[in-house]
Amino acid sequence: MFTAKDEVDNSQATYETANSNVEQSKFLNHDKVRYINHPFYDHTKAKGGPSPEGDFSQRLSGNDQEKIGLTRSISVMPGDKLSIEVFAKYYQPIPNDPSAFGQLMYNIINSLAVPAGTIIDGAGYALSANNSLPFVDGLNKSGGDPAAPKAYLNWIVFNRDYIPNMDKSGFKRITANSKEDGTDVDHAWLKPDGEIVIDEPGFVYIWLSNENETPVEVYFDDFKVEHTKSPVIQQEEYYPFGLSFNQYNRESSVSNEYKYNGKELQDELNLGWLDYGARMSIPEIGRWISADPLADERWSFTPYNFVQNNPLIRVDQDGMLDDYAMDTKTGDIKLIKVTDDEKDKLVDAKDNSTVIVKDVDKGLLNDGSNIKQDGLETTNVKGGVQLAFDISKYTSEEIVGVEYQNTNGGKLLEIRPYEGQVVSKDKDGFVTNVKSGASQEIKPTYTSKDGSFTGTPTRAFHTHPGHPDARPGGDIGKPIPSYADREIARQNYNVNGVNIPFYILGKIPATYNNVTGTQSVYKYDKSTRSVPYKIFPTQK
Repeated sequence: MFTAKDEVDNSQATYETANSNVEQSKFLNHDKVRYINHPFYDHTKAKGGPSPEGDFSQRLSGNDQEKIGLTRSISVMPGDKLSIEVFAKYYQPIPNDPSAFGQLMYNIINSLAVPAGTIIDGAGYALSANNSLPFVDGLNKSGGDPAAPKAYLNWIVFNRDYIPNMDKSGFKRITANSKEDGTDVDHAWLKPDGEIVIDEPGFVYIWLSNENETPVEVYFDDFKVEHTKSPVIQQEEYYPFGLSFNQYNRESSVSNEYKYNGKELQDELNLGWLDYGARMSIPEIGRWISADPLADERWSFTPYNFVQNNPLIRVDQDGMLDDYAMDTKTGDIKLIKVTDDEKDKLVDAKDNSTVIVKDVDKGLLNDGSNIKQDGLETTNVKGGVQLAFDISKYTSEEIVGVEYQNTNGGKLLEIRPYEGQVVSKDKDGFVTNVKSGASQEIKPTYTSKDGSFTGTPTRAFHTHPGHPDARPGGDIGKPIPSYADREIARQNYNVNGVNIPFYILGKIPATYNNVTGTQSVYKYDKSTRSVPYKIFPTQK
């Protein structure tokens, strides 16, 4: 689940007394800090004089009470970004330094008399002895400036099982050019080489440390952590039947209870059911909690089955008893949802939701069928023609059908396989001609595939669905018979002795003899040896 809200959490420790309450709410170990008030070690203000609030920084000398400085622990989600930084200096005493600065530092180091307010200890400073360094075995700190103290900005990235991701973890060591000599040298700017980008839910632990084997004065200031939160506030992963795993929510966010397939989780009694409307599903076992009220329509499956045990290609939207999905490239048709509706629905298999044909008469579609490769035979002539035309308009493929009648007056519609359509284009890339993959040769008699019907052809149709690459304003998609269409009508008579009307179902209206419509009919005229046509003003 995503949010449209941009959210950035900035946490900065300036160590100034005026900001103490806010910084204590953001950082751990705040009460254990030893503050040093001196302008040379303060980074918060610009150089050139004392700040009204003081010139505070944190000292870590490396002794038992001053190994670990302020710490920030953050919960993160995929896509979060972290920018962290701190400014640091260090001081190494010069033996017998007679300068005022040298004397002051000597007194600070040895806890001798200093001006009031120079050293301020947090309330827990005296209780912070024997601080152990966190995760020292995980970070290989052999690098850095060997002339500088082993003082660091550290960070470790964990997943929700507290397993560290060392590829995203790291440290930055203070540099030797930040050694204070009484001239107010520049601070070392310690930060990662780039943003820390999070790729799984977890935590980030960030801390300051002085791990030098012998005590050395290191001063940190303006410790900043900027957390840019990604739009991801909830992550769900599912097993095929809808059982959730690897579920994470951003802290303080409202959980989205619409889960697998967009169905609401009913968890008042900790049951974990998903509400599909007509029934509840149990994702742990991939079954409904109640029997299908129309189970007799699918006697080969248990009445408690969920998507016929195949959640990879089938989706049930409401738990009722049929929707089919067609792969428009291969023509494969799969049953994806069983309903008790009066009509079936055909959708595109690319997403199992985009509608190809909204209302399809029962019996025209079957699980595992393939009209594109195998064709279709049906006694439902009107429903079959409409199905063919709707598929044709969606796929931009021409489809051919022939109606036959037997001696008893029974009718059968043969929708022919239409795989292998060829289009021709001009130099500008516009489609100029479409040759159907379906044959329009018609024999004097036809026997159905199962042998139960034999009849003679009475009429035929083919579609002109247009093409998305056709030149605007052209004849592609109009119910106007092409030269090839007329030649086929002539050849069917001359070669096979079949002379029947041919109907064209067009997508784009055409006007002929002052009549406008999307359907036309043409037939070979034996007397004139021509193939005239006319347009119907309304769809028949």
